[in-house]
Parts: sequence; C-alpha cells; structure tokens
Amino acid sequence: MKMFRMNASFLLLSSLISATYAIDVIMNDMVEWVLSEGGTFNDKLEIRKFDPTDPNSYLGVFAKEDIGAQESLMRIPKSCYIEIFDEEKGYNGNSEDKEGESDFDYHQNICTLGQKLMEEMKFGDKSKF
Repeated sequence: MKMFRMNASFLLLSSLISATYAIDVIMNDMVEWVLSEGGTFNDKLEIRKFDPTDPNSYLGVFAKEDIGAQESLMRIPKSCYIEIFDEEKGYNGNSEDKEGESDFDYHQNICTLGQKLMEEMKFGDKSKF
C-alpha cells in the first residue's frame, strides 16, 4: 500500500510538472509568434498560472517587477487577430462598427467567431494562428 501511495504521488507530481511545462511552452510559443508578427511583450511581464502548484489555477499576465505608468505592456498586431466579417451588414468586428447592431447580430457574430476558431484549431500546426 505504501508503494502504491508513493507511485500515485509521483504520477500526480509528474503530471502536474508536465502540464505546467506544456503551458509554459505554449505561452512562450504564443509570445514568440506575436513578436514574430511585429508585436511587443514587455520583459517585465510573464504569463503563468496564478498558483503554479494548483492544476486548476487560472492563467494570467503578471508583473515580475514594477512597471512605469506610461510603459507599454504589449502590442498585438492586427495580423494576430481572428476576425469575422459579416458581408451582408458590412460588420467587421470593430467596436466603432457596432452602432445599431442588435443583440441577435452580436450573438450571431460571436457564434461565427467560435466556428472560425474551431476551423483554425482543426488546422493545428498548419494554422497561421
């Protein structure tokens, strides 16, 4: 029984480490991709779990040191956006285009964006995102 508990503890710890490592790799890859597209990401920031020891902890962007009031945090270029365009209404997802948009139109666009995201996910490594 003692050996079982030790093995179970080791498996739990190793899965936590590998999950944390996978998240770190994914977040690093995402930042590198944004940088390769001409974006910026302040070196004083890090993307990590709020509580690295808790597998259910949420991800967030955290300051590693003090950041000045006018210092840029990040810039995500438009080439990194997943956008939708409603040709019938001429709506491209920009907030200034939302004037007069109904709740139904808004929810339709959210559904369309979700579908587009799923399509991109199917491409896997071949997606430009």
